[in-house]
Amino acid sequence: MTESEIRDLAEAIKPQRETDDLAAAAEKMVARREAARKRLIEGNLRMVVFIAEQYRDQGLSLGALLEAGNLGLVRAVHDFDWRHSPDFPRHATAAIHGAIAAAVSGRE
Repeated sequence: MTESEIRDLAEAIKPQRETDDLAAAAEKMVARREAARKRLIEGNLRMVVFIAEQYRDQGLSLGALLEAGNLGLVRAVHDFDWRHSPDFPRHATAAIHGAIAAAVSGRE
C-alpha cells in the first residue's frame, strides 16, 4: 500500500469519525434534555397534588384531577422558556390550574 493510498483511505474515514462524533454529541444532548425535562416534572408533582386538592368538590375524582394537572405540568415544562420569564412555578401553576379547570368543565 502506498502512502498516497493510505492518505486517501484515512481521509475517507475521517469524515465518518466526525459524523460519528456529531451523532454521539447529539445523542448526549437529547439524553440531557430528556433528563432535565423529567427532573423538572418530577420536582413539581407536589404542586400538582396541592392544586388538584383545591378542586376536589368539583365532581371529578382525585385521580382524574391529578391526571389533568399532570398534563398541565407537562405542557408547562414543554412551553417554558427561561429567557422570557425565569419564574417557572408561576408558569406551571397557571398551566396546571388551566388544565384542571378545563377537565372540571368538561373541555379537556
